[in-house]
Amino acid sequence: MSELNYASFLADAMRDYLDYLDALGFSTTMPVYYLKRIDRFLVERQIYHFEQINNQLMIQFVDEYKGQVRAETLRLYRNTFHNLCRYLMRQGCMAENPVTGFPVPKTQPYRPHVFSPQELSLFFEFLKEQMKQAADPVSRFRALSRYTFYHLLYACGLRVSEAIALSRNSYSPEHATLYIERSKFLKDRLIPISRKVCSNLDYLLQTRANIFRVPPEGFLFLFLPDVRPYNRYWASQYFREVLKRLGIYHGKEYHRGVCCGTPHLHELRRYVPFPTMSRSAMLTSCLLVRHKVI
Repeated sequence: MSELNYASFLADAMRDYLDYLDALGFSTTMPVYYLKRIDRFLVERQIYHFEQINNQLMIQFVDEYKGQVRAETLRLYRNTFHNLCRYLMRQGCMAENPVTGFPVPKTQPYRPHVFSPQELSLFFEFLKEQMKQAADPVSRFRALSRYTFYHLLYACGLRVSEAIALSRNSYSPEHATLYIERSKFLKDRLIPISRKVCSNLDYLLQTRANIFRVPPEGFLFLFLPDVRPYNRYWASQYFREVLKRLGIYHGKEYHRGVCCGTPHLHELRRYVPFPTMSRSAMLTSCLLVRHKVI
Protein backbone atom coordinates (compact mmCIF):
# COMPACT_ATOMS: atom_id res chain seq x y z
CA MET A 1 0.00 0.00 0.00
CA SER A 2 1.21 3.51 -0.82
CA GLU A 3 0.24 4.64 2.71
CA LEU A 4 2.93 2.33 4.13
CA ASN A 5 5.78 3.75 2.06
CA TYR A 6 7.58 5.04 5.13
CA ALA A 7 11.13 6.31 4.63
CA SER A 8 12.59 6.97 8.09
CA PHE A 9 14.83 4.62 10.04
CA LEU A 10 11.66 3.46 11.86
CA ALA A 11 9.91 2.45 8.63
CA ASP A 12 10.13 -1.31 9.20
CA ALA A 13 9.24 -0.91 12.87
CA MET A 14 6.16 1.14 11.94
CA ARG A 15 4.96 -1.51 9.51
CA ASP A 16 5.53 -4.26 12.10
CA TYR A 17 3.62 -2.22 14.67
CA LEU A 18 0.66 -1.81 12.30
CA ASP A 19 0.65 -5.56 11.64
CA TYR A 20 0.64 -6.07 15.40
CA LEU A 21 -2.38 -3.78 15.83
CA ASP A 22 -4.20 -5.49 12.97
CA ALA A 23 -3.56 -8.92 14.47
CA LEU A 24 -5.12 -7.73 17.73
CA GLY A 25 -8.22 -6.58 15.85
CA PHE A 26 -7.64 -2.82 16.13
CA SER A 27 -8.34 -0.48 13.24
CA THR A 28 -5.13 0.82 11.63
CA THR A 29 -6.68 3.53 9.47
CA MET A 30 -5.75 6.47 11.67
CA PRO A 31 -2.40 5.10 12.97
CA VAL A 32 -1.29 4.71 9.34
CA TYR A 33 -1.99 8.40 8.74
CA TYR A 34 -0.44 9.67 11.98
CA LEU A 35 2.68 7.54 11.59
CA LYS A 36 3.11 8.94 8.09
CA ARG A 37 3.37 12.46 9.54
CA ILE A 38 5.82 11.29 12.20
CA ASP A 39 7.85 9.42 9.59
CA ARG A 40 8.12 12.53 7.42
CA PHE A 41 9.21 14.62 10.41
CA LEU A 42 11.99 12.14 11.26
CA VAL A 43 13.26 12.23 7.67
CA GLU A 44 13.20 16.03 7.47
CA ARG A 45 15.04 16.39 10.80
CA GLN A 46 17.57 13.73 9.74
CA ILE A 47 16.90 11.45 12.69
CA TYR A 48 18.72 8.15 12.14
CA HIS A 49 19.09 6.61 15.62
CA PHE A 50 16.94 5.89 18.65
CA GLU A 51 19.28 8.03 20.77
CA GLN A 52 18.21 11.12 18.80
CA ILE A 53 14.58 10.73 19.86
CA ASN A 54 14.21 12.71 23.07
CA ASN A 55 11.97 15.23 24.76
CA GLN A 56 13.64 18.12 22.92
CA LEU A 57 12.77 16.52 19.58
CA MET A 58 9.13 16.22 20.68
CA ILE A 59 9.06 19.93 21.51
CA GLN A 60 10.39 20.67 18.03
CA PHE A 61 7.63 18.51 16.59
CA VAL A 62 4.98 20.52 18.46
CA ASP A 63 6.52 23.83 17.36
CA GLU A 64 6.48 22.73 13.71
CA TYR A 65 2.81 21.73 13.62
CA LYS A 66 1.47 24.29 16.10
CA GLY A 67 -0.97 26.51 14.25
CA GLN A 68 -1.22 24.09 11.32
CA VAL A 69 -3.35 21.45 13.06
CA ARG A 70 -5.68 21.49 16.04
CA ALA A 71 -4.32 20.75 19.51
CA GLU A 72 -6.44 17.58 19.59
CA THR A 73 -4.66 16.37 16.45
CA LEU A 74 -1.29 16.98 18.10
CA ARG A 75 -2.48 14.90 21.04
CA LEU A 76 -3.31 12.07 18.66
CA TYR A 77 0.17 12.33 17.08
CA ARG A 78 1.69 12.16 20.55
CA ASN A 79 -0.39 9.15 21.61
CA THR A 80 0.39 7.28 18.39
CA PHE A 81 4.13 7.83 18.76
CA HIS A 82 3.94 6.98 22.46
CA ASN A 83 2.27 3.65 21.71
CA LEU A 84 4.79 2.90 18.97
CA CYS A 85 7.65 3.48 21.43
CA ARG A 86 5.96 1.21 23.98
CA TYR A 87 5.87 -1.49 21.32
CA LEU A 88 9.56 -0.93 20.51
CA MET A 89 10.43 -1.22 24.22
CA ARG A 90 8.74 -4.62 24.34
CA GLN A 91 10.76 -5.63 21.28
CA GLY A 92 13.97 -4.64 23.05
CA CYS A 93 14.75 -1.78 20.65
CA MET A 94 14.49 0.97 23.26
CA ALA A 95 15.36 1.10 26.95
CA GLU A 96 12.82 3.79 27.85
CA ASN A 97 9.96 5.65 26.25
CA PRO A 98 11.17 9.12 25.17
CA VAL A 99 7.63 10.37 24.62
CA THR A 100 6.55 9.91 28.25
CA GLY A 101 7.64 13.44 29.16
CA PHE A 102 6.23 14.92 25.96
CA PRO A 103 4.08 17.98 26.84
CA VAL A 104 0.46 17.35 25.94
CA PRO A 105 -1.00 20.39 24.12
CA LYS A 106 -4.05 21.95 25.71
CA THR A 107 -7.10 21.35 23.57
CA GLN A 108 -9.04 24.32 22.24
CA PRO A 109 -12.83 24.44 22.59
CA TYR A 110 -14.41 23.47 19.28
CA ARG A 111 -17.94 24.04 18.05
CA PRO A 112 -18.96 22.14 14.89
CA HIS A 113 -21.21 23.68 12.29
CA VAL A 114 -24.84 22.60 12.56
CA PHE A 115 -26.92 22.98 9.42
CA SER A 116 -30.21 24.81 9.72
CA PRO A 117 -33.37 23.43 8.07
CA GLN A 118 -33.16 26.28 5.53
CA GLU A 119 -29.57 25.37 4.57
CA LEU A 120 -30.46 21.71 4.17
CA SER A 121 -33.52 22.51 2.07
CA LEU A 122 -31.39 24.73 -0.14
CA PHE A 123 -28.81 21.98 -0.59
CA PHE A 124 -31.26 19.21 -1.47
CA GLU A 125 -33.31 21.45 -3.75
CA PHE A 126 -30.11 22.21 -5.66
CA LEU A 127 -29.47 18.47 -6.16
CA LYS A 128 -33.03 17.95 -7.36
CA GLU A 129 -32.70 20.86 -9.78
CA GLN A 130 -29.56 19.24 -11.20
CA MET A 131 -31.66 16.20 -12.11
CA LYS A 132 -34.31 18.34 -13.79
CA GLN A 133 -31.74 20.28 -15.82
CA ALA A 134 -29.80 17.20 -17.01
CA ALA A 135 -29.52 17.23 -20.80
CA ASP A 136 -29.25 13.46 -21.31
CA PRO A 137 -30.00 10.19 -19.44
CA VAL A 138 -26.39 9.72 -18.36
CA SER A 139 -26.16 13.18 -16.79
CA ARG A 140 -29.54 12.71 -15.17
CA PHE A 141 -28.45 9.40 -13.65
CA ARG A 142 -25.32 10.96 -12.22
CA ALA A 143 -27.38 13.74 -10.65
CA LEU A 144 -29.83 11.13 -9.34
CA SER A 145 -26.99 9.13 -7.84
CA ARG A 146 -25.57 12.22 -6.09
CA TYR A 147 -28.95 13.13 -4.65
CA THR A 148 -29.57 9.56 -3.43
CA PHE A 149 -26.12 9.39 -1.87
CA TYR A 150 -26.28 12.64 0.11
CA HIS A 151 -29.91 12.05 1.01
CA LEU A 152 -28.91 8.67 2.44
CA LEU A 153 -26.14 10.24 4.54
CA TYR A 154 -28.57 12.74 6.00
CA ALA A 155 -31.66 10.57 6.41
CA CYS A 156 -29.80 7.65 8.01
CA GLY A 157 -27.01 9.48 9.81
CA LEU A 158 -24.32 7.45 8.06
CA ARG A 159 -20.63 8.20 8.03
CA VAL A 160 -19.13 8.81 4.59
CA SER A 161 -16.98 5.68 4.81
CA GLU A 162 -20.08 3.63 5.61
CA ALA A 163 -22.10 4.97 2.68
CA ILE A 164 -19.42 4.46 0.02
CA ALA A 165 -18.87 0.88 1.23
CA LEU A 166 -22.54 -0.11 0.90
CA SER A 167 -23.29 -2.96 -1.48
CA ARG A 168 -26.51 -4.48 -2.72
CA ASN A 169 -26.12 -7.18 -0.07
CA SER A 170 -26.17 -4.46 2.59
CA TYR A 171 -29.63 -3.29 1.51
CA SER A 172 -32.80 -5.25 2.22
CA PRO A 173 -35.84 -3.68 0.49
CA GLU A 174 -38.06 -6.40 1.97
CA HIS A 175 -37.18 -5.43 5.56
CA ALA A 176 -36.31 -1.78 4.83
CA THR A 177 -32.93 -2.07 6.52
CA LEU A 178 -29.26 -1.35 5.87
CA TYR A 179 -26.54 -3.57 7.30
CA ILE A 180 -23.43 -1.57 8.20
CA GLU A 181 -20.41 -3.85 8.49
CA ARG A 182 -17.25 -3.16 10.53
CA SER A 183 -17.94 0.49 11.13
CA LYS A 184 -16.19 2.74 13.65
CA PHE A 185 -14.83 0.75 16.60
CA LEU A 186 -15.20 -2.36 14.39
CA LYS A 187 -18.90 -2.70 15.20
CA ASP A 188 -21.64 -3.97 12.89
CA ARG A 189 -25.15 -2.59 13.05
CA LEU A 190 -28.52 -3.03 11.37
CA ILE A 191 -30.50 0.18 10.89
CA PRO A 192 -34.10 0.71 9.70
CA ILE A 193 -34.63 3.10 6.80
CA SER A 194 -37.63 5.11 5.68
CA ARG A 195 -39.84 4.47 2.66
CA LYS A 196 -38.29 7.50 0.99
CA VAL A 197 -34.80 6.02 1.30
CA CYS A 198 -36.01 2.65 -0.02
CA SER A 199 -37.74 4.34 -2.94
CA ASN A 200 -34.60 6.31 -3.81
CA LEU A 201 -32.36 3.24 -3.71
CA ASP A 202 -34.78 1.10 -5.73
CA TYR A 203 -35.14 3.79 -8.38
CA LEU A 204 -31.37 4.30 -8.53
CA LEU A 205 -30.67 0.59 -9.07
CA GLN A 206 -33.45 0.28 -11.66
CA THR A 207 -32.27 3.35 -13.58
CA ARG A 208 -28.68 2.12 -13.47
CA ALA A 209 -29.68 -1.22 -14.93
CA ASN A 210 -31.78 0.38 -17.68
CA ILE A 211 -29.12 2.86 -18.84
CA PHE A 212 -25.82 1.08 -18.23
CA ARG A 213 -26.94 -2.56 -18.00
CA VAL A 214 -25.10 -2.78 -14.69
CA PRO A 215 -26.40 -5.61 -12.48
CA PRO A 216 -27.71 -4.63 -9.05
CA GLU A 217 -24.97 -6.60 -7.30
CA GLY A 218 -21.86 -4.82 -6.04
CA PHE A 219 -21.49 -1.27 -4.70
CA LEU A 220 -24.63 0.87 -4.55
CA PHE A 221 -22.88 4.08 -5.59
CA LEU A 222 -20.70 4.00 -8.70
CA PHE A 223 -19.06 6.38 -11.12
CA LEU A 224 -20.46 5.23 -14.46
CA PRO A 225 -19.64 4.19 -17.11
CA ASP A 226 -16.22 3.64 -15.43
CA VAL A 227 -17.82 1.36 -12.82
CA ARG A 228 -15.73 2.84 -10.01
CA PRO A 229 -17.15 3.15 -6.48
CA TYR A 230 -17.57 6.53 -4.85
CA ASN A 231 -14.69 7.66 -2.67
CA ARG A 232 -14.42 9.86 0.40
CA TYR A 233 -12.36 12.59 -1.29
CA TRP A 234 -14.83 13.13 -4.13
CA ALA A 235 -17.85 13.06 -1.82
CA SER A 236 -16.37 15.74 0.45
CA GLN A 237 -15.05 17.86 -2.42
CA TYR A 238 -18.35 17.94 -4.33
CA PHE A 239 -20.26 18.69 -1.14
CA ARG A 240 -17.96 21.63 -0.41
CA GLU A 241 -18.28 22.97 -3.96
CA VAL A 242 -22.08 22.96 -3.75
CA LEU A 243 -22.04 24.72 -0.38
CA LYS A 244 -19.75 27.42 -1.78
CA ARG A 245 -22.03 27.86 -4.78
CA LEU A 246 -25.03 28.25 -2.47
CA GLY A 247 -23.22 30.68 -0.17
CA ILE A 248 -23.37 28.33 2.82
CA TYR A 249 -19.69 27.47 3.16
CA HIS A 250 -17.38 29.50 5.39
CA GLY A 251 -13.90 29.06 6.81
CA LYS A 252 -12.96 28.48 10.44
CA GLU A 253 -14.06 31.26 12.73
CA TYR A 254 -12.94 32.10 16.25
CA HIS A 255 -15.33 33.63 18.78
CA ARG A 256 -14.26 34.24 22.38
CA GLY A 257 -11.60 31.55 22.25
CA VAL A 258 -13.87 28.95 20.63
CA CYS A 259 -13.05 27.55 17.21
CA CYS A 260 -16.18 27.31 15.05
CA GLY A 261 -15.63 24.66 12.41
CA THR A 262 -16.34 24.79 8.71
CA PRO A 263 -19.40 23.03 7.28
CA HIS A 264 -18.30 19.63 6.08
CA LEU A 265 -19.90 16.36 5.11
CA HIS A 266 -19.84 14.77 8.55
CA GLU A 267 -22.15 17.53 9.79
CA LEU A 268 -25.04 16.02 7.80
CA ARG A 269 -25.31 13.55 10.68
CA ARG A 270 -26.04 16.24 13.24
CA TYR A 271 -29.51 17.24 14.36
CA VAL A 272 -30.82 20.78 14.49
CA PRO A 273 -30.66 21.84 18.19
CA PHE A 274 -33.63 23.11 20.18
CA PRO A 275 -31.98 24.22 23.45
CA THR A 276 -35.20 25.39 25.12
CA MET A 277 -36.93 22.00 24.79
CA SER A 278 -36.71 18.85 26.87
CA ARG A 279 -34.57 16.04 25.48
CA SER A 280 -37.54 13.92 24.36
CA ALA A 281 -39.30 16.90 22.75
CA MET A 282 -36.07 17.95 21.07
CA LEU A 283 -35.54 14.51 19.51
CA THR A 284 -39.14 14.38 18.32
CA SER A 285 -38.88 17.84 16.76
CA CYS A 286 -35.57 17.00 15.12
CA LEU A 287 -37.06 13.92 13.50
CA LEU A 288 -40.00 15.95 12.20
CA VAL A 289 -37.68 18.62 10.80
CA ARG A 290 -35.50 15.98 9.20
CA HIS A 291 -38.41 14.39 7.34
CA LYS A 292 -39.77 17.79 6.35
CA VAL A 293 -36.46 18.91 4.87
CA ILE A 294 -35.87 15.81 2.75
